[in-house]
Amino acid sequence: MQLQDHYQKTHYKKINRFRKEAVLKLVGKDAQRVLDVGCSNGEMGKYIKAYNNSTVFGVDISAQAIAEARKKLNAAYVYDAEGDAPVPKEILQQPYDAIVISEVLEHLLYPEKLLRRVRELSDRDTDIIITVPNVLFWKNRLKLFFGKFDYTDEGLMDRGHIHFFSWQSLQNILWRSGFELIETRHHIPTRGTKWIGRIFPGLFAYQFVVKAKRKRRVVYTAIFGGRDRPIEPSYRTKDCDFVCFTDSDLQSKIWDMRKVVSVNDDPVRAARIYKILPHKFLPEYEESIWVDGNMLVRGDADAVFKRSFAHAPMAVFDHRQLKGDARDCVYEEAEAIIAKTKEGKYKDDPVLVRQQIERYRKEGYPEHHDLLSGRVLVRKHLDAHVVSVMEQWWEEIQKGSRRDQLSFNYVAWKQHFTSTYLEGNSRNNTFCKWLPHAKKYESTSQRHHSNA
Repeated sequence: MQLQDHYQKTHYKKINRFRKEAVLKLVGKDAQRVLDVGCSNGEMGKYIKAYNNSTVFGVDISAQAIAEARKKLNAAYVYDAEGDAPVPKEILQQPYDAIVISEVLEHLLYPEKLLRRVRELSDRDTDIIITVPNVLFWKNRLKLFFGKFDYTDEGLMDRGHIHFFSWQSLQNILWRSGFELIETRHHIPTRGTKWIGRIFPGLFAYQFVVKAKRKRRVVYTAIFGGRDRPIEPSYRTKDCDFVCFTDSDLQSKIWDMRKVVSVNDDPVRAARIYKILPHKFLPEYEESIWVDGNMLVRGDADAVFKRSFAHAPMAVFDHRQLKGDARDCVYEEAEAIIAKTKEGKYKDDPVLVRQQIERYRKEGYPEHHDLLSGRVLVRKHLDAHVVSVMEQWWEEIQKGSRRDQLSFNYVAWKQHFTSTYLEGNSRNNTFCKWLPHAKKYESTSQRHHSNA
């Protein structure tokens, strides 16, 4: 029997009281529009409608189940979460306060595929309610210890389960799919273990019930032209994603490698567009930290975010803090770029740089008017003023020097935009450390040790 046929059956399990009450509490009274993914015959959605008088939509793989669900929900559609068919357009058109995925993920070969689709359907305020059985519930551990691994018609070892979850693996899959854990209401059925079960849910919870939200924060970088390999962060902030844009077939255990087509033959300019315009390429996040591709992330990104936005929606490092290379003036920066180019350390075309700087002089841009060090950028990148500044900054890079430090402070001056300075210097600080660009593909561990 094919897997899809298994889920076309007309027998539907009764929803136990605990699961029903836990889901309702996490959905909350204020949710007015709810999507039930894997809604089966619509029983859970019926309870949700009665609980908060909300509009409930449902999707399920079984046409027979959907026929029943349509009698209970506001609308229901047949949809295969692991298939290639698009999400029904009627579902895509709705904004949701909550999305429920109850007793579904364990029936999927690739649950991350569904979670990522759900992420696309949600916004930053949507509550994602998930329930899955705990394969390592203490009674099940005993059975496994004595060599019993027998499927049953229902329960933890339901014969329809093809993906098994522990508390750790559930947290990991949520993290990898772009969600952060907000609240838990696990089913801890054994009398006398309620309190300790909250501390050790992996042992005492029969069923995991969680509320998650889409992650709001991302650390990201870009590597083009085969110049570097992704440097694995030595500190991974739990509720923050790590994304790397690249034109190469690079692999990473931590970075989400997003292969894209290079828009420029110059790998520096190709990477710049992702650096400057996160609102275009990372619109699913609110806040971001850009790090150059040769930076080792070694500190807590959450701490950087918390201290960056007290007075402005963007924070940068001050070029004056760079030992042996301290400057506070774009005109001096231009001369440094030209000098290094003459030394054979190519930075950019001297003619292009001088033309750009002369234009700034004619417009009255003052000398010694600050200079950022652009290796790290911390932004609320959906903020309207930030978006405007980034768009103009990108225009300056397109028609002028690829050295972005040359144009940022000019654009900020033009738009009366203020950013705050991060503590320390951009090459070596508590959050990240600069490493020389790789001349060839070395292992990241070799690079860490050789530059420590």
